[in-house]
Amino acid sequence: MSCFWSDKRFCWIVVASCVLEASFTVCFQLGIVVDEATLAGEERGAPNKRIIGMDNYLEKIHKEREWHNNNFNRHHFFNSKLFYSDDRQRYNYSYAKREMRRFLEEKIARNNSFPSHPSLLIAPIGTGDDLKHLSFLTDDITGVDVAQEALDKVSNSQVKLMQCDMRKMECFSNDQFDIVVTPLFFHHFNGMHKIFVNEIFRVLKPSGIFISLEPSNLHPLSWLTRPLRKVVGNITEQVEDESPFFPGQLLLAMKESGFEKVTLKGASFSHNRLPIWFAKLNNVFTHPMKSLPLLKYFAWVCLYSGQKPNRKQSW
Repeated sequence: MSCFWSDKRFCWIVVASCVLEASFTVCFQLGIVVDEATLAGEERGAPNKRIIGMDNYLEKIHKEREWHNNNFNRHHFFNSKLFYSDDRQRYNYSYAKREMRRFLEEKIARNNSFPSHPSLLIAPIGTGDDLKHLSFLTDDITGVDVAQEALDKVSNSQVKLMQCDMRKMECFSNDQFDIVVTPLFFHHFNGMHKIFVNEIFRVLKPSGIFISLEPSNLHPLSWLTRPLRKVVGNITEQVEDESPFFPGQLLLAMKESGFEKVTLKGASFSHNRLPIWFAKLNNVFTHPMKSLPLLKYFAWVCLYSGQKPNRKQSW
């Protein structure tokens, strides 16, 4: 019974957030928010307003490595059953990644000239959790991560693993991979999107596909969690300054790096702390919103895609 009421109280928080989301939608319709690009953060210079210096970057890398060896505070109130469970976390992340898989399957199926056994780079691969969503594609999979602590936990012996800094992946040559996937990476390094995207563009083959999953800071629960972290501290498993960003920042970095057919759609509107029963219901009702202009930017996780131009065609 207590668990039921806990979930019920949590749902009131969700309802309040949805009201805020609806208010923003009304603002669009009334012209209070002028255009979609402004909301998305897709404006010249937006991604580079906060550039991470080398000292800060190395400090972040150190924190990323520490994260793989530490457990977050499960005894804090905000990690109680009311707000968190491992099952919720797994379900909501897996739902977004299944959407990524379906999108990638459809994209490859529409391209008759795409190789039947493409070379796939997962960057970063972390502890290998994404393999269960991507290993269906090919048996030619390479995983890269800056943290050896993460690579040591990858259990699939068929995957080629490389420890490498993604700013400059010297372990790979130009035009090496057919597909590069970066699941939930860029929000760890706000202000450095263009640097990483340039390198991804370099290692992709002509006509190669780039796919990324990233949380949006326009999702209603993101409005709640950001101020909460300032009040109660970093009590989740997040790295200290990990945070969602305006979707247009990554879109702009992709376009400036040379990608074509750059698109965005909502992968999931269900935050990883939503109760599973509510998330399933929410996924049904929000499914039509995933590709709608404006509304897709309010997804909890957005799905980005782009294609490297075919040089033969561009000549």
